[in-house]
Amino acid sequence: INGIACPSFYIEEGRVKIDANTCVGCALCAQICPDNAIRPLKK
Repeated sequence: INGIACPSFYIEEGRVKIDANTCVGCALCAQICPDNAIRPLKK
């Protein structure tokens, strides 16, 4: 999450989490995740 100014990112128990209440659904996080661990939810 370094270098990305997304207000939805936070760290909990050593893992990056995404606050669904503030996420705008741009999917930038999924594009930059080095482990491909993020998949956008379908609405």
